[in-house]
Amino acid sequence: KQVQTHKVVYITFNKTGDFLMEEFSKKGLSVDNVFFVDAISKSLRKTAKRKNQYFVSSPAAFDEIINIVNQLLVRGYDQIILDSLTNLLVYQNKPQVRSFITSLIAATKKRGARILLYALLKDEHQNLINAVSKKVDRIIDYSE
Repeated sequence: KQVQTHKVVYITFNKTGDFLMEEFSKKGLSVDNVFFVDAISKSLRKTAKRKNQYFVSSPAAFDEIINIVNQLLVRGYDQIILDSLTNLLVYQNKPQVRSFITSLIAATKKRGARILLYALLKDEHQNLINAVSKKVDRIIDYSE
């Protein structure tokens, strides 16, 4: 049986792309088919262009993130990971975050790709999580 190889876009608002690549490597995970959309490194330090990494100008630059994700979807990336939904609230208000997530989900579905959204289940995030939950196929709760 042939194993299907997925091309993954990992959007990070939580840790830098460099840190994630190092952690994946330590765990023996290949990043050959992973493209990191790093939303925080440019706000921390000067960045250099890399083959499998895009540095977003600001964590609040949601339009820029949507644009790069759309370009990657056209290039055949079929899995999107967003780390994390609740971290977005640090950079924008709930209506802007909801709009961004709605656009990201729509772009992903339009291309037949899949998206995984991480979120911390806290009372202050519940309204956003409930709103986003209506737009996704499945919720997996790992809190127990």
